[in-house]
Amino acid sequence: MSYNIFISPFVYLIEKIYIIFFSITSNLGISLLLLSLSTSIAIMLLKKLLSGYSIRERELQKILLPQIIKIKSESSNIERHTRIKNLYKRYRYSPIYSFRTIIPFLVQFPFLIAAYFMLSDLKVLDGAPFLFIHDLSKPDNLIGHLNILPILMTIINIVTAFVYQDLNKN
Repeated sequence: MSYNIFISPFVYLIEKIYIIFFSITSNLGISLLLLSLSTSIAIMLLKKLLSGYSIRERELQKILLPQIIKIKSESSNIERHTRIKNLYKRYRYSPIYSFRTIIPFLVQFPFLIAAYFMLSDLKVLDGAPFLFIHDLSKPDNLIGHLNILPILMTIINIVTAFVYQDLNKN
């Protein structure tokens, strides 16, 4: 039920994008690379768009935190609760808003889960070679029983995270 509501539309979208790339390139491997690149760009743009929530939350916390510390040191129990509640009202803030900071990270999960389901059901990859990979549907085993591609993917993701972090600073 939840798969049909939350994941299935993303699987359909990613599958259609893959089919478009395949119709353009006629190459399964290049289509996978283009799908990965386009998904990464889409996620990066969404995270950039939603990063304003994190920035606003940080700025508001800079304003509220010193005042909350002062209230906690000056009052106790019900008075403390009332003063903090009034402070939140003054700034139109709710502690639940702090969860807005994780929205950019949560955005990518439906895409990643959908890509997993779409690729695991993509039978056309069975036995399909690409460059030095003999079968796109199986682990690469490029060096003995060691799979190099997941290690390479992890390194690329770490580098991308640092580049993205530097972009956000500017």
